Amino acid sequence: MLRRLFALLSLCLLLNPAAMAAKLAVGDTMPPLALADQFDKTHTLTADTRWLLFSHDRAISDALHPVLAALPAAQRAGVVYVADISRMPALVSRLFAVPAMRELPFAVWLARDAANVAILPRETGKLTVLALNGDKVAALHYLADVGALPALLVR
Repeated sequence: MLRRLFALLSLCLLLNPAAMAAKLAVGDTMPPLALADQFDKTHTLTADTRWLLFSHDRAISDALHPVLAALPAAQRAGVVYVADISRMPALVSRLFAVPAMRELPFAVWLARDAANVAILPRETGKLTVLALNGDKVAALHYLADVGALPALLVR
């Protein structure tokens, strides 16, 4: 009985589209991405997007906010920040997290459904930084220390 239950759970995980999605790598074409920000305004990637920052971890997001806020607006141009909030309870998101994000001086694209960002690469406890050249992934970085981000964005 336990064996069958384990087999069924394993099959469900394997058939989950988020688990099956291949992660982006250098040289891959960036698929279309459309997400709403903290003000419910929908954004899509454009040819002007040079950097995509992806956080799937609250601690990294919390550390990233002051770093991004301290960047001059000119340096934030061409930077898209995506936060995966899919594991956050909807009530917490609606009452606390999103209203707090409205105080930030930049847009936070919110991934409320994990399937929307399943293709984005990630490492536990690190910020994913994708350098984009048009619709191609030119470079991929994982930052454990988000304080290194301003120097990376200069490149």
